[in-house]
Amino acid sequence: MSEIKIDVDSLESGINNLKELKSKISTNKSNAPTVVGGGSTVANIEKIGIDFKNIEDKMELLLQNTISLLNNIKSSYVSSDNNAAKTIK
Repeated sequence: MSEIKIDVDSLESGINNLKELKSKISTNKSNAPTVVGGGSTVANIEKIGIDFKNIEDKMELLLQNTISLLNNIKSSYVSSDNNAAKTIK
């Protein structure tokens, strides 16, 4: 079994960067514009707005899940490392 080396400081920095990005997305959320009128161009513009909103929501969820995963990895690594250090003593 090979050794897994994780730079916890770099991991924490990456997590913080993702949190900052998620925060920016959360604070800059916009609603899909409501368009009055008819025609295929107007309908397509409205659909693009709805699609953008959906992408924005999915991106926020993706970031939250990634942050959670990385936090779990970090916690598990630190815990395992501490347990291994105690065993060696």
